[in-house]
Amino acid sequence: MAYMSKAIDEVRAKETQGLEPVLTRSRWLLLKRPENLTEKQGIKLAELLKNNSRTVKSYLLKVEGFNNKAKLTTKKAHS
Repeated sequence: MAYMSKAIDEVRAKETQGLEPVLTRSRWLLLKRPENLTEKQGIKLAELLKNNSRTVKSYLLKVEGFNNKAKLTTKKAHS
């Protein structure tokens, strides 16, 4: 998952340089696992997810991939 985090950070950095002020100060928010977010970070993430940017799309792919990996690990453990 480290490669996904790096890719998200690169996309975020490029968009932040452009016209995406909503992405400012969002680096660690996007790199942290959703279950480890504070309440304040969760609120900011919810606001960020309303945006249809490449960064948000990348983040959603990362979370989906992490959830699929967790499901596979759980299935193997119960087999």
